[in-house]
Parts: sequence; C-alpha cells; structure tokens
Amino acid sequence: MISFSLKPGEIPTEVADLDLLRQIEGSPELAEALQPMSAKRRMDFLLGRYCAVRAIQRLLGTEAVPLVAVSHDRAPIWPDGIVGSITHTVNFVSACVARSTEIRGLGIDCEARISMIPEKREMSLQLIQDLEQLALVEEEKVLASTLEGALEYRDFVLLVFSAKESVYKCFQPLVRRYIDFKEVAISSVKFHEAVHPAEITGTFTFVLLNDLDVNFRRGRTFAGSFTFSAQFVETCFRVA
Repeated sequence: MISFSLKPGEIPTEVADLDLLRQIEGSPELAEALQPMSAKRRMDFLLGRYCAVRAIQRLLGTEAVPLVAVSHDRAPIWPDGIVGSITHTVNFVSACVARSTEIRGLGIDCEARISMIPEKREMSLQLIQDLEQLALVEEEKVLASTLEGALEYRDFVLLVFSAKESVYKCFQPLVRRYIDFKEVAISSVKFHEAVHPAEITGTFTFVLLNDLDVNFRRGRTFAGSFTFSAQFVETCFRVA
C-alpha cells in the first residue's frame, strides 16, 4: 500500500502542484460533482483527489495523471487495477492505494480528536453523545469499560466511529450496498508497545452482526489498525 497525505502547513503551493490541482479541477468527469459544492467542500474534495493522484503515481512509478472519478453515491471510482480510499478532516487530507491484485478492498479514515478545554467542553460532550448514539452498540459500551485507564471514553467513541468509517469504505465497493454503523461491532482493542511517546498505536477486531453478502456473513471477524497522535485518530482496514 502507498499513501500520500497533507497535514497542517503542507497545502500544496508549488507551481507544479497547483497545475495538477487545476488539471483535476478542470476534469469534465468531475464537473457535475463539483458544481453544487461550497468553496470549503470543493477544496477538501480537490485536495483528496490530489492526494489520490500522487499516491497512484508513487504506486505505479509514473508521472501520468490518472482520473479518480466520482460515482452516483459520491464514492471514488478508481482506475482499473487500483483500490483505494480517501479521507479528510480538519487540516488533514490523505489517500491510500494498492494494486487490486494484492488486496480486494481498502478503507482509511481520520478524525480530529475531541478537545475538552473549558470553552469547548459543552460542545464536545454533545459531540461524544451524538457519535455514541450513531455508532455504538451495547457490546462496545461494555468493551469501553474494560479499557478504562488505557483509553479515555471520548477517544474510544471516536475510535469506534473512525474504525467503522474505514470498514464501510472498504466493504461498500465489494458488497454494493449501504452498511449501517450498527451492522458491525468492535470486539477488542489491543495496544502496541509504545515506540513514539506522542503516538498510541494498536489494532481493533470487529465482528459482522449481519450478512453483508454471500462472501461476508454474520459472525465473521476481521482486524484493522489505528494510530492516535496529538491531533488525530487514524484507522485503516483492508481485505486481502
């Protein structure tokens, strides 16, 4: 797998990069998708496609500019022979790609960590509650209680939400249907031994609570990975 990311202060400004952005923006295949977008949403979209193009160029060792189009449900349409995923949040955009001969599906997600500073506390508590209601099943609330001292509850809720976003992005192109947050349950979280003091890394295991299709039946378990940095939680899941 190859990834390409833009973090705070890394928004492209070189002439070649701006030319590439303009080329992506001017693609006729993206015109309909771009037309109704606000300025911010448009820039997020274009930077996501920029990262995707750069990642594909690295993967294939080419300077050619591949088209990453958009489907009716807003998902990326990857070039033949490529699987990938795009994510963006506050001040962070990333894309990850791989050859479809190596893996069948790939999903990544990044979410900004929830601040509990006094002036944001009320809004943060509401966000945690909203995400909990949207994404968590009862088994996950029990799991959270076993992680006390290792992971704060707000980070656990964000991890579950992000992990399920990655799972959705990976499975949706394979099963061709909407997958609800509560069709999947995170069943375990394991932490790696600390390598960098500013990061927490580990793996999550999840179980399917419903049949997604004939290949992905209820009860099957899978594993993905996560990283907590000072600002973000990033998750990744792939199907070989």
